[in-house]
Order: sequence, then structure tokens, then C-alpha cells
Amino acid sequence: GEAHARGVRVYYCLNALPYDAHLPAVEEALERLPESGVDGLIAADPGVIWLARRRCPSVPLHLSTQAHSVNAAADAFWREAGIGRVNLARELAFRDMRALAGAFPDMEFEAFVHGAMCLALSGHCLLSAWVNGRPANQGRCTQPCRFDYRAFALVVEEQKRAGEPLWEVRQGEAFSGFWAPQDLCLLRYVGCLADSGIAALKLEGRTKSGGYVAQVTDVY
Repeated sequence: GEAHARGVRVYYCLNALPYDAHLPAVEEALERLPESGVDGLIAADPGVIWLARRRCPSVPLHLSTQAHSVNAAADAFWREAGIGRVNLARELAFRDMRALAGAFPDMEFEAFVHGAMCLALSGHCLLSAWVNGRPANQGRCTQPCRFDYRAFALVVEEQKRAGEPLWEVRQGEAFSGFWAPQDLCLLRYVGCLADSGIAALKLEGRTKSGGYVAQVTDVY
């Protein structure tokens, strides 16, 4: 209510990839959404979307970037599934985003423009689950790719190409975040995205402070 009074929309993000044991809690959450007054549900898992169509049909459905939507056939499928807005895969090039937005004038498309570029495809990462027992695809990522590590020398060879380094990491005495990719910042391209038919921009706020989110949002 307070958000709507200030002209701000509120979306419920349930983009986890749940197992069967989690489904009762998922259904309970979905059934509470209509009375909460949210403006939409963000989901990635086909099962969650299928349940949402039955448990809260009045709530608009948005597809998370974790669903990795990269082609027109996939977007046609999601449109039939009741999706009104698709957050495109962050791996897409600008020309691909423009083409998809033009091919589906009856749908909205969202682009990921600011924040961490996951090491894994569309955020489907197992590193946090392996290192800390916190699965990223259940909304619990600890971002261990951003931890500081130290490697004096790491050379990886592939069996059939012995003697030919595939990857080589060299590091001195200090610890550093050498696994962390450079953050995405498409601020200078916002005008081009708007002209291409992109309806919304996604700014990452996970694990960030309210002050960070406010400042980044204000800049964009």
C-alpha cells in the first residue's frame, strides 16, 4: 500500500528452481499473492508458472532472466504459458534483443543492464551450493565467485591436448577476487535500449544495501 501510494510498483520474485519438497510452500506463497496487492510475479521454473496459473490467475506473470530466454520459439512458448513480460537472457546481444522485441509487439521485454555477470549461464551456478551449501537456484547464493582467493600458479590441461595449457592463472602473494567477472553497466546504452522496444530495465540489488539500490536507480 505504501509503495503504491508513492507510485511504485511491487513485484514478487519467486525465480527459484524448487524441488518437490518445496512445492507446498510455493503453493502457499502463490495463494497469498492476490490479497497482497503485488503488481506481478517473477518466476523462472515452468512448474512454478503452471502452479501460478492455477493458484493466482489474476497476478500478471513475468519470466525471470534465469529462464534463459534467447530465441523467438521460446518466447512464443512463454506467451502461450501466460507470460506478459520476458526478462531476456543477459548473454543476448543488443541486435538479438531488438529482434525479439520487434517480433512480439504484444509482449513486454526487459533487459538486465546493471550488476554482477554470473560465471554460469543465466545465473545457473552450482558454486555456492558446493562451497557453502547455499544453492543459488533456490535464491540463496552467497556469491563465492566474489570471494578473495590466492593461487601461486594454476595451469589446466585437457587430456587429449597434453602440453597445451587450456587455462592459466598466475597470482602473487595477495588474495584477490580473480573468479569474479566484471560487473555489467549499460548506462550509456539506455537510450538505444529504449528505442529498440525494451519496456523495462533490470538493476541488480541482491546482497546490496538500500543506499546502493537507491543511488543506482537514481542514476539510471
